[in-house]
Amino acid sequence: MTITDTSIGRMMGWAALEGGLSADTFGPSPALGQVVSIIEREAVQHGREIPAEDARVLAAFLEVAALGWRLFRSIGLTAAGVDPSTDADERVTSWLRVLARSVVVDEARSEPHQPSTDGA
Repeated sequence: MTITDTSIGRMMGWAALEGGLSADTFGPSPALGQVVSIIEREAVQHGREIPAEDARVLAAFLEVAALGWRLFRSIGLTAAGVDPSTDADERVTSWLRVLARSVVVDEARSEPHQPSTDGA
């Protein structure tokens, strides 16, 4: 999120909107593979094993969240009633780290919330 050039994010965004996300255009990413390796290594260092697919999905989610923030930050801030010129990147990066750590270290593991069956 610290790279100021948003061109790759814009290209990916347009490709997604146009339905053009083929394996020929966007195949496996060596950079994302490194993120997966970091996730797996950190989990092992904390006494956990994360299934390989979970590590890949987490890496993909973090990438998409970061790209989405880069592309749609002003829309999101405006919709939330925050001045769109507010520099919230540091907070968002911190929250992504907290999320990733909670998965890798299992700090915030709890049962998922089950919807109420009484209509409330």
